[in-house]
Amino acid sequence: MSMYTQVDVEICDMEIAIEVLSEIFGPNLENHCDNPQALRGYRGDNRSALPTTNKNYAPKCHLIVRRQNLWTGANDFGVHQGADGKITLYVSQFDRGKGAFAGGKLTEMKHKIKRIYSEKLVMRKARMAGYRVRKKVSADGQIKLVLKRK
Repeated sequence: MSMYTQVDVEICDMEIAIEVLSEIFGPNLENHCDNPQALRGYRGDNRSALPTTNKNYAPKCHLIVRRQNLWTGANDFGVHQGADGKITLYVSQFDRGKGAFAGGKLTEMKHKIKRIYSEKLVMRKARMAGYRVRKKVSADGQIKLVLKRK
């Protein structure tokens, strides 16, 4: 049994988080915002059924990518939004070391989530404030958002 670790991503808008993670995981992302579901280990064991003091415990999550959609031997990957609105990723220690999130891939994904989230948040707020937003991507991958009053 592999311990789940919390990964803070400093985002709090679940609607935008769903958009971002759908971009990354595509149709493999399950949305359970109305009824959070348990993460399961590689043997199918329910991690939220464990006592909260157990190191292998993980809370029920609002967004889930099931283990069979990550790699052979993986545990589920989850996203949980706490009562304070803070969004946390749940990744098993095993997957951080050997699987889909090994070798710096988790850090890369965390940065990608923050980048896409920031872009979408700025675009939404600018549109709400009455701006038209145009996105420009330079040859080196740098993103520039151009805002114009409507």
